[in-house]
Amino acid sequence: MENNNFVRDEPRRNPEFAVHMLNGAGKANAADIRDAFDDLLNRLGQICMPGREFSVTKTKLEEACFFAKKAMAIDLDNQPFRTQNQSRY
Repeated sequence: MENNNFVRDEPRRNPEFAVHMLNGAGKANAADIRDAFDDLLNRLGQICMPGREFSVTKTKLEEACFFAKKAMAIDLDNQPFRTQNQSRY
């Protein structure tokens, strides 16, 4: 089965491995995501006991933050050089 969802300006590359450049709005959104996860981790640090479980919690939040930023970055509205012919999704 052929994958036709290739990355813009990088023919024959799968979008799962693309680097997404951000415009000003995208950078602001990335900062908002970072701040939200930072606030959550700080709050949890006040409630939870240190130890293995909290270490796993921090690791999972780091992973979730990464994927939240990736989910935001794939929106063409957050990328520079969007053209009229490109759809939003």
